[in-house]
Amino acid sequence: MLDGSCRSTPIAGYAAKDEEGNCYLRGLVASPDVLDTSRKGPYVFEDMVKMGKYAGQELLSRAGPGLFGN
Repeated sequence: MLDGSCRSTPIAGYAAKDEEGNCYLRGLVASPDVLDTSRKGPYVFEDMVKMGKYAGQELLSRAGPGLFGN
């Protein structure tokens, strides 16, 4: 969703199963403002893909023009 890498725009994502069996997702853009977001939802593939897309969309909207070449 963010179309970045450690070489262009430092981004990171981490997902794990929590103690309740849910997926916990954290996303980060290492910009001067350090943008981050998190999501929690069912540990089901389709739901996890949606969480990742929504997290990416949120970070894109908060980043503003130019950070990702947009």
